[in-house]
Amino acid sequence: MGIRARTSEEWAVRRLCAAHRLYSLSKAWLVWEMISLAPPLIVAAIVVVVVPEASVLAAFGSTISCILSQTLFEGRRTRYRKLASRASDEYDRYVLGISKNRVAPDGELPPEIIAKHASRVPSEWRTRAKGWYSDVPADLPESRARLLCQRQNCAIDSGVRHEYISWVVGFGTAAVATISLAVVTAGLPADLVLLMLVAPSLPIILFCIREVRFHRQATDRVEKLAAIATQLLHAEKPDAELLHDSAQLQDEITAHRREDPPPFEWVYQHHRKRHPDASRIAQEELAEAIRARLSELT
Repeated sequence: MGIRARTSEEWAVRRLCAAHRLYSLSKAWLVWEMISLAPPLIVAAIVVVVVPEASVLAAFGSTISCILSQTLFEGRRTRYRKLASRASDEYDRYVLGISKNRVAPDGELPPEIIAKHASRVPSEWRTRAKGWYSDVPADLPESRARLLCQRQNCAIDSGVRHEYISWVVGFGTAAVATISLAVVTAGLPADLVLLMLVAPSLPIILFCIREVRFHRQATDRVEKLAAIATQLLHAEKPDAELLHDSAQLQDEITAHRREDPPPFEWVYQHHRKRHPDASRIAQEELAEAIRARLSELT
């Protein structure tokens, strides 16, 4: 049974669906963190206008609230993120035919967790999950097809993160510009303008800096993994050795997923709409290069 056949098996589909749901829950807590920033910003703005002498305290309080909000929601986000990475790892290792993970030797997720979260995924996403690796070239040896899938995962991850960074920068710029415009047009005294800018803007700036830095670092890591997969695809090695290398690469991919969760689903969907054929074309071109390389070796 090859990669294409294993992709559509119910055991595998449930794990991919559960991973999707768990990652969505992790992102939901990030949304709540973003929402929790609003009340302190509003209070800070009111305090600066009504009680000008407390402006410094308002700016300090809004910053502390941003830090506390991050701390409050981080635990929940981390829990769902780690569960999602385990479900995703189980899926990839089964479908790609790779040995068990040595990075997170926690055993398989309990069936009740898989069933609970997989059952809450929309039917259209479940249909998509059945064909997750359906476009892998059937004529390639599984040792190469496996690496091609791993590389594709890393390449898509990188592209989505680049797009998310652009969205975060755009959001932060628009938010600060809006606050600045409101402050300038309010006709406040000159000594209050700076404080009115800082008090509501600082938590937004801190949040955006954290997200951009986090995802830039994650992008660097996953692009290095994609480069490793590309090198292995062209390597002159026997299948058994390539399987071992794929297992090591999968360990690194799993560690990356556990620590660096992907951006929001809507970013992924937007990326797909902007580049509908990019992934398929890149995979076909690479597969053709692999065929040429294999013909040279035979």
